[in-house]
Amino acid sequence: MWSLHAAAVDDAVDLLNVLVATRLIRVAKRVSRDKQLSSIPKLSRAAARLARAMRVVVEVGEAGDSIELLMGRLEAEVGSPVELLAAADVRA
Repeated sequence: MWSLHAAAVDDAVDLLNVLVATRLIRVAKRVSRDKQLSSIPKLSRAAARLARAMRVVVEVGEAGDSIELLMGRLEAEVGSPVELLAAADVRA
């Protein structure tokens, strides 16, 4: 009789363990997905800014202009290099 009771309790604990783990994993996945989705606008803005910066680099490089002109045009197009690097930090 005790062995049946122990087996039933053990099965109930196993079932509870599976249910809790399943619900916790589902919540964790949803939170992770929400964090990833919230970072997309930041990533999009950073990618657009990087594309503008690279366009300037290519244009100045093709023209054979000086590094000073490059830095001036970059700052005019996308802001200072420090701002550009700070904007690139899109960690969620």
